[in-house]
Amino acid sequence: MTDAKFDCQRSAPLAEYALVVNPEDNVAVVRRQTAPGLGLLLTDGRIVVVREAIPPGHRFALCAIPPGEFVRQYGQPIGTSRGIGAGEWVTHANMSNDVPVVRDLPEDLHNPPPDYFPEEQRARFRGFVRPDGRVGTRNHVLVIPTSMCASHEAQQIATLAEHLFDVRARFPNVDGVVAIPHNKGCGCQDGSTLEILLRTLANYAAHPNVGAALLIDLGCEKTNLARMERWMHERAMELNKPLARIGIQEAGGTRAAVEDAVVFWNRVAAFAATYNHAKPRVFDQLDASLRAKDTEATGGAREVPARRVRAGVAGHPAARDPGVPGARGGVRDASRGVARAPEADRGAARRPRLEAGALPGRGPAD
Repeated sequence: MTDAKFDCQRSAPLAEYALVVNPEDNVAVVRRQTAPGLGLLLTDGRIVVVREAIPPGHRFALCAIPPGEFVRQYGQPIGTSRGIGAGEWVTHANMSNDVPVVRDLPEDLHNPPPDYFPEEQRARFRGFVRPDGRVGTRNHVLVIPTSMCASHEAQQIATLAEHLFDVRARFPNVDGVVAIPHNKGCGCQDGSTLEILLRTLANYAAHPNVGAALLIDLGCEKTNLARMERWMHERAMELNKPLARIGIQEAGGTRAAVEDAVVFWNRVAAFAATYNHAKPRVFDQLDASLRAKDTEATGGAREVPARRVRAGVAGHPAARDPGVPGARGGVRDASRGVARAPEADRGAARRPRLEAGALPGRGPAD
């Protein structure tokens, strides 16, 4: 026990308030906000008294961690203690980011094979299966401006389509028309700035929650449609979903582009509506993104890269405990995730402002 005052009437099993990710960890991650003096019963019979109110996603020590010893989570060092008492909130005030530097890996380093639940015991959900095999939990039509110069028009297109045409009533399988306006592109510098923008936009278009996409550019910006599609082709990305393109300058200005898009989006939405989610899918087909809301919850890391949650794996935190903080099914970090788009190089020549030929004539994947 710690030396904090222990209220015997406020005690509970550890699992009700926190999660120990790995048996070798000396910290636990809070699931449900704690209160000062709360006693938590560990699996080895010890009681740890939490010293203060700790919000979900943060850590507290399961035992005293003397200065200089490593703070461990996932069975690995995540920082070095500056002196942490049992039940104490782990923050940058009592933990540094110092971890051992490993330059030579042992030859026998490996992870044990996963222990899967039987197929009939795995959780299921109703999702939209895309041609590449990924499964979405939503079915949106996405309006993507390739630069800030087209963001205003993209927002107008999505707003008009949503509010004037009653999307959900006409296409029950379509969850809505959404734009992603941003302030990037145009005359941006080459290098990582350009690379990150193109990668992010391409992965938004390829996201499994997107059933169809409408790309719009001004025409003269550095990140125009031709540049974006050339970038996708160079990386052998394939976008097997309904896709339309509009150029504002080619259409004759903002009003003409918006009018063309609102008329044309009906065909895009109609194709997106052919996807259905009637067949239940195994839960481990979901992609999940884990995001930390502040640095102290993750030992200094502002963002945890998205990874596939194998909910069919026995012993995985998401399998044991559906309340893992931060887990959101069906979301992939667009700036990091793997996506695919067109094979043919269509960047050599400018497109007509509306391309009906870009819409596939086949139905959705079964």
